[in-house]
Order: sequence, then C-alpha cells, then structure tokens
Amino acid sequence: MATDLTDAPAAQPGLKPAKLTVARAVEQWAECTVAIQGLTILRNEAAKVLLDSAERTGRRTFKDRIAVVQTGGSLVLDQAKVRDYLGARLADFQTKTRLGWSLKLLK
Repeated sequence: MATDLTDAPAAQPGLKPAKLTVARAVEQWAECTVAIQGLTILRNEAAKVLLDSAERTGRRTFKDRIAVVQTGGSLVLDQAKVRDYLGARLADFQTKTRLGWSLKLLK
C-alpha cells in the first residue's frame, strides 16, 4: 500500500477551491482516518526493521532520508508515589482539562 504525494490533487493558481460541504467532510475525514490507520501499521512495521538494523549494524542514517535518533531519558513523575506523598492535599494540585470535542470513526 504505497502512497505517493504526487497523487494528491494540486491547487491550480487562480482557482478558488470549492467550499467543503458537511457530506463531503464526513467522507473526507473517514477516508483519511482509515488511511492513516493503515499507514501507521506500515510505518511501525518499517520502523521495527530499520531500528533492528541500526542496532545490529550501528548505522544512524538510511539512504540520506531517515535518521536514527536517540529518545528517552525524560524526567517523569511516578504518579502513585506522588498521590501517596500528597495524600489529602492532592486535590489542591489537580486541575481539569478544558472540555472539547473530537471525532471518532464509527464504522
């Protein structure tokens, strides 16, 4: 399932794009969501092969297009220990995120 960005329709100069209707937006969003899910699977599969190869060979670039970079080492809080430490004062340090809306693909 290879995709080519050249397959995407290019905007022609001087032409005003048609307004996106709700019906077309539903189709477009659903199609893109399914495509992203499929591409994510392929990308993860390729990443495993490349990272395994990098670990085995020590390579840090592939075809001058992909670099292997180190991740991790971030400082994170152990939430269970923080809860235990703060005890009843935990509520003083908690805030709720702002409510919003997102979309979910139903079928």
